[in-house]
Amino acid sequence: MTPIIQRAVIDRPMALLLGVITVEPGSWLRPFLRIAAHEAEEAALRLQGALHVPPRLPSTDKKTVSVTAGSATFATDEATVSIPVHWVVDGYAFLTPEFRGHMQIAPAGSDQTILSIHGSFSGRPEPPRADIGARLITRRASETSLRSLLSLLRSALEAAELQSPA
Repeated sequence: MTPIIQRAVIDRPMALLLGVITVEPGSWLRPFLRIAAHEAEEAALRLQGALHVPPRLPSTDKKTVSVTAGSATFATDEATVSIPVHWVVDGYAFLTPEFRGHMQIAPAGSDQTILSIHGSFSGRPEPPRADIGARLITRRASETSLRSLLSLLRSALEAAELQSPA
């Protein structure tokens, strides 16, 4: 699948978010990703019904989500922090099972931060070219999972009582 990127602006300064986002992101990201995957699958199923695309069976009855994340590094501009992320989902009918990319945070003025996720989905082959409806649903599910994940993270980070670094 082609590279994909989604962004969200968080109403918190980057300095406050660094201490949260960069500490073991693989562990805290998983519950948010699980919710985002369910929301994406629901959106895909609604679109499937609207487009009258034949049902697609999930690979398994059990839905699973696993996430690994690398160490945070500063980009060459020394303002952007990048964290490699990789996740695998299973048991979803339309959600592409694997994502490899980066989560990045960058300042957006003194009181805001841009959180972005960019990378590529892969895994189960996309539906054949002739099946435009199923291809559209698969792409929409992937985009929805990233949008939902960023929305969930934005809400949690803006609601959290974060302390200024010492």
